[in-house]
Amino acid sequence: MNAPGAAIAAGAKKLLACDLDGTLISNHGSISACAMRALRTAHRAGWTVVISTGRSIAMLPGRLRRSRAVDAYITSNGARVVLRGGKTLFLRPIPRGAALPVWTALTERGAAANVFFDGKALFVRHAYAKMDAARKMPAFVRLGMLLRFLPHSRPERGIRRRICKHDTDIEKIGGVFTSEKAAGEARAQIGKLGGLTVLTTQGNDIEVTAGDASKGSALMQLCERFGISRKDVTVCGDSGNDLSMRAYCGVFVAPRNASRDVLAVADVITDDAKKEGVAKWLLENLK
Repeated sequence: MNAPGAAIAAGAKKLLACDLDGTLISNHGSISACAMRALRTAHRAGWTVVISTGRSIAMLPGRLRRSRAVDAYITSNGARVVLRGGKTLFLRPIPRGAALPVWTALTERGAAANVFFDGKALFVRHAYAKMDAARKMPAFVRLGMLLRFLPHSRPERGIRRRICKHDTDIEKIGGVFTSEKAAGEARAQIGKLGGLTVLTTQGNDIEVTAGDASKGSALMQLCERFGISRKDVTVCGDSGNDLSMRAYCGVFVAPRNASRDVLAVADVITDDAKKEGVAKWLLENLK
């Protein structure tokens, strides 16, 4: 059996970095047989396949974590990179002392907050109702969200204690707001702390990482480590946390549902994620 990351170490000359939610799959959906087939097709054709996501590694679909078609995972918006098999390649945590002020800035303004650490994620227990109010999700999507997040939910006080005791390994802190005003106020307060990256991914969502953590910087380090040039990298993404990868690829692919700023820099625009536009494009072009 090959060691974890062996496909990368062998010197693959092409790399595919693909965002998950809103790109390879529709938001809050599960990864389809078509999407998995696209990743396997690319891998068999010699591409190094990287999933680049805002999720923690523990929150990825099991079939994706176990797949031998995926060589590495850029997680938590670039704060942690994990090789196939589970080995962490590198970690960029939020600076010491900054995590609790970020958490406070979110929760004091009513955000449904979450914290990512050690490849895991915890969500404030009342987050489901807030997410529903913020996004107006249909009932079947709300049920799926409940099943997905319930095992990772905790009371806010318990999460705060965890942050206070272990603030040196926090990968990402996020929050979903029900109002644009509250989100803007939180962004402004967090921006005064310095040394952080603050992103809006969809609607009024805010995601905070270390200032030197991004999907783009993680992708650059993977390319440098394994000798893959920018022109041989294809990136697929749909929102603000994917834009940093634009500088490290030869081709940027976006689904039609992508945000305006992403569509503006895309080389290829596919059908939207609900119609599996990116997965179908990969099947047609990465052979």
